[in-house]
Amino acid sequence: MFATDFNYHQETETTLRVSALHAFAYCPRLFYLEEVEELYTQDASVFAGRRLHEELEEKEEGEWQDLYL
Repeated sequence: MFATDFNYHQETETTLRVSALHAFAYCPRLFYLEEVEELYTQDASVFAGRRLHEELEEKEEGEWQDLYL
């Protein structure tokens, strides 16, 4: 194997979110809609959760930091 082959492999490697794997295990059609067609289903619970997080962030003092694993 040449160094150029290794670099090519790294550039073409794609990642997959864990939630995408969950969607595939739950329903392959859901996986296709979300990952290929980029259509996401959201219900009232999703919006309520977002609103709750925004309210909590407003009450918190200090800055939030991103955590990368």
